[in-house]
Amino acid sequence: MIQWEAIRKAKLENLSTYDFVGSDLPWLAKFKMSFGGRLLEYVYLEKSSSDWVEYLTKKVFPRYKRIIEIVRSI
Repeated sequence: MIQWEAIRKAKLENLSTYDFVGSDLPWLAKFKMSFGGRLLEYVYLEKSSSDWVEYLTKKVFPRYKRIIEIVRSI
């Protein structure tokens, strides 16, 4: 449901693309491709860290914060 609302909002703002984000699961990738998208491969490098607090503050929190902002703006 969140995906659909994000797509609707993107359409209202005349955006031409929507990133469904990738998947390592073949069945999920196939489902996403059924919407007419294309697969884009890219290299992603990340410094390894065992510090879970750093991981939460730099990686997890910003992602959830962005999702919450999108949902609130709908």
